[in-house]
Amino acid sequence: MNKYLISLLLALGVFSSSLFASMPLQKSMLQIVNGSNHVLSVNIIGVDMIDEEGNQITDPNAKTGPGLKNQIRLISKVTKVHHTNSKKVPDEIRVPLDSFMHYSLGQISKYYKDRTVPALFVLKGKDYHPVFAGLFQFPQHELETIMALYTLKKN
Repeated sequence: MNKYLISLLLALGVFSSSLFASMPLQKSMLQIVNGSNHVLSVNIIGVDMIDEEGNQITDPNAKTGPGLKNQIRLISKVTKVHHTNSKKVPDEIRVPLDSFMHYSLGQISKYYKDRTVPALFVLKGKDYHPVFAGLFQFPQHELETIMALYTLKKN
């Protein structure tokens, strides 16, 4: 009986702690496109981290997550502009990842190190940020679908 009670309590503890963990936001591609102004092909050339005052952080163990004010950004070279409402798109943009997700600078730097596959970014605003936190990056093969959604958006 005690074994079953302990197992049940452990299972409930694991379940309840997962309720408070950071989970990625779920939005459709249509919702992302509807809120965006820019569709860009990019090469991710680096990663950086800043604190709430914009100061660079270089400690690979520095983290993001709920209650922390750090922000990890993808440094990206724009290779092609598919759609924009800007007069001029900069050659390089810094796009923030979701600051509520539990990441470290070292973890994200390692993931993007030597990555050569071009990405498709769907962004908004003059500062080229995600429509929804963390939801902006698509594989290049989604370009036709995204542009078709833009056509629907205009009508």
